Amino acid sequence: MDHETFGGVLKYEQTFSEEFKTKLGYWIHRQQPPGPPLDQKKYTVGPKGLNFAGYAVLADNGYHDFQSPFAEVSGKACNFVYSAAVRYLYFKLGALTSYTNGTNASTSQDYDTAIANGKVDPWASVDARYFREWLPSVYLGYNMSDNATVYIDYTRTYGLDVNLFPTYVQQRSNFVSKGVELQDLWNKLDLEMSDNFDLGLKSNIGPINLNPNAFVSFVKNKQARIYDATYNVTYPYNGADALAYGFELAASGNIFKDLDFLVGLSYNKYYFTEDLRTASNTSIPSDGNQVPDAPEYMAKAALTYRIFDFALTPSVRYLSSRYGDVLNQEKIDDSIIVDFDISYEIKKLFFARSVEFRIIATNIFDQKYISSINTADDALAATNTAATYQTGAPFGLYANMNFKF
Repeated sequence: MDHETFGGVLKYEQTFSEEFKTKLGYWIHRQQPPGPPLDQKKYTVGPKGLNFAGYAVLADNGYHDFQSPFAEVSGKACNFVYSAAVRYLYFKLGALTSYTNGTNASTSQDYDTAIANGKVDPWASVDARYFREWLPSVYLGYNMSDNATVYIDYTRTYGLDVNLFPTYVQQRSNFVSKGVELQDLWNKLDLEMSDNFDLGLKSNIGPINLNPNAFVSFVKNKQARIYDATYNVTYPYNGADALAYGFELAASGNIFKDLDFLVGLSYNKYYFTEDLRTASNTSIPSDGNQVPDAPEYMAKAALTYRIFDFALTPSVRYLSSRYGDVLNQEKIDDSIIVDFDISYEIKKLFFARSVEFRIIATNIFDQKYISSINTADDALAATNTAATYQTGAPFGLYANMNFKF
């Protein structure tokens, strides 16, 4: 993958009073793909290794452009703290020209040469797609005391999966046989929208900081492989609803003079709120099942003990069981990973204000576990949406130096 990303933010702030502060700005962003991929080569296995067999994907994609003006008002009044903001999203998904169809082992492996000599596939090529959305956010906090603030906030966020183009290219013959062009499906793309609510507390009890937080997210237009009766095909379509809710707790602080701690706990229930229709007379019972690669429970704890100029930090990470499919049949066991960190700081060394030497040991018990699951949210076993699993890193030992000037 080789792509460019660049942009900028222009912001103006004006304070009228402690109760009323304003902010105006403009955010612009431009990037090349990936998303969707432009270049994926195919290989066959021969007696002397891998043999080039053409392209699984060969395409030329325009830039993705984001432009977003935003405004915010905020302030403090009595014991209340507030902010209210909105930004307008203008998002252009770049046009895409496909050259994949007809490539073979004789096609040049050089991308530019392959594009220059390739033949445009009108079935799998599309024009730019435009999205426009308002994204509001609101925060309200109440200071119950100097050491405790209860708050509630709301934020609307967006996302976009880019699985449609690769899926069409892989199953091109099926779509063409039914007279369905990629442009027909491209025109139905939509942004995944999520309305997120949080209710929490920030408090200090002596040297201890506590932040419990409950959350709920209502997700619309979530992408899944859904049957479309209009074209009699199944493809990644933004047409599913999902719900996430849970609880988080973060705590940190000083236990004794030279001993600090950090604890993080979370519970997350994330599931489709409907069965997914996969054919004209077929659906999968996905309603209520945890989406793949989404553990319900996670935890982390660490202690840091300082002696002389050394800091000793053992830590432990816990990940509960997960699933590799939407039916929750491919279960992945939970895991506990232990790390250890030693650092030593020297003041005024090598013209630096301070130099920190650090040795980090990860997975010190060499636990065998699955680190991540590469799969769609609607993955099914024994289908082309089945999951692949990446093993976690074994025991590792690292060293580094940090200079502060």
